[in-house]
Amino acid sequence: MSLTDSDLELLEEHLDGELSIAEDEALRERMNIQPELASALEALRVERAARRMAFISMEPDDAAVERFNRDASREIQRIDRESFWRRTSGRLRVVAAAAACLVIGFSVGRIADSGVLNRKPADQLAVDPNTRFVEVVLTDEGGRQLGIQRFASHERAREFIDDCERLREQQQLDIAPVMSTTAQEDQF
Repeated sequence: MSLTDSDLELLEEHLDGELSIAEDEALRERMNIQPELASALEALRVERAARRMAFISMEPDDAAVERFNRDASREIQRIDRESFWRRTSGRLRVVAAAAACLVIGFSVGRIADSGVLNRKPADQLAVDPNTRFVEVVLTDEGGRQLGIQRFASHERAREFIDDCERLREQQQLDIAPVMSTTAQEDQF
């Protein structure tokens, strides 16, 4: 006689302790009559014990749990750092690009104002013949030319010369302004 599914379920319930006292007594009487039922119960007990031992062997010890927690914590911190720097680096790139644009803009402006980009010598600068101006040449005591300042009117040139004279007297500078005029001075 082979065991049915209902017989196997009944044996499982017996091992789980789910049978009532009357059902348990009835099962014991059947096992006395049917030895294959008793051997099936013993086989189920052996299988359960093997499963229990397998599950117990799979459970980690306290050291393994600590190691896992430590590694998981480190990994979470690493992921947090990466996400922080990913967000921050995007913002820093924008700020760095803006700063670079400002530096380049100011540098180009300074270079353009300094005359470095002007390839013509100062003597060859194009002067509009219709423009009226007065030149004041700055020289040192030895007569060496230090610079030229242009003015739109004779009065402004005179004010500049007076200011230079006052400054020279106050600070004992070696600068002597000399006013020269262009051919258009006759128009003043």
